[in-house]
Amino acid sequence: QVTPQSHSNYCQTFLSLNSALGCTYLDELPKMCGYDCQNRTTGARLLRNNRAVSYLKSQGYRLVAFATGDGATEWRQADEYLAPYHSLGDFGQMLLEQTPLPKLYGWLGKTGAWSAYDAHRQRIQFALGKLPEVASEPGPKFVFAHLVCPHPPFVFAPDGSSQQATWRYTLNDATNFISLAGPKGHRIYREGYRDQILYLNRELKRILPQILARSTQPPIIILQGDHGPGNYLDWSSCDKSLVQERFSILNAIFLPGPDAPRLPKDVSPVNTFRLIFKHYFGLELDPLPNRCYYSGHPFLYDFIDVTDRLDDPIPAEYLAP
Repeated sequence: QVTPQSHSNYCQTFLSLNSALGCTYLDELPKMCGYDCQNRTTGARLLRNNRAVSYLKSQGYRLVAFATGDGATEWRQADEYLAPYHSLGDFGQMLLEQTPLPKLYGWLGKTGAWSAYDAHRQRIQFALGKLPEVASEPGPKFVFAHLVCPHPPFVFAPDGSSQQATWRYTLNDATNFISLAGPKGHRIYREGYRDQILYLNRELKRILPQILARSTQPPIIILQGDHGPGNYLDWSSCDKSLVQERFSILNAIFLPGPDAPRLPKDVSPVNTFRLIFKHYFGLELDPLPNRCYYSGHPFLYDFIDVTDRLDDPIPAEYLAP
């Protein structure tokens, strides 16, 4: 089922995933963080001990997690943590780039034998290649594969061949990316995002039938964006941001069984596991209202409700060819 009017509940990954896997909104998170607007540690800890996975583990499920390169979504304490042999993670890659080693050995230089962009590319290819194999493993399991794609950095051409920026590796998005990319930043973003969607579409069409065929039991598959593109997201101003772009997501969910529930066309991630737990596990979890909250940098927890803006017409200046 593909829900055509789905929107993310938050515009940043670790907030959006916290809400989706926690099955609730993050109204209490600012207090938990001591009202420290730059405290990501508490949110990361909350994400790794979320409600959905904690419940599934209590029911005998194993947690299988793939390396992401994004420190906020690395789940190294999973029952099975899967990573390419060389994976350092985003922080490790950026830290290594600050040492003399890249120039001495050519590991991370733009013309070197191995770059941070190559490592990012291989993490994504590794997860896509391994998912069907994991599906065939016996026993109940929750598999978490956070693909930092089509999110920047842009490392794939539509046919899967490699491409990379001329600046140092970073996961910067939105206005932080545009400032790096320069005068043609919006065009670079639009074309890079498009190319990676074309690549992902091809790969997902290839592996999803394999996952279904190799699963020992009919699986639940959630293919869900934690947020949309950030070509016109301003981290310093909600009013200057195109929220229709940032909050629009792909939400495609496979629910097995003849009595599988029909999904509302506007279901948002906060309700995904509430719906699944109610139907398949018998938990009394009614859906919450679908709301969308902007927050920028550095004020991570100054949540601004933008739900009512999502139906506004898109201004002409954002519709450039």
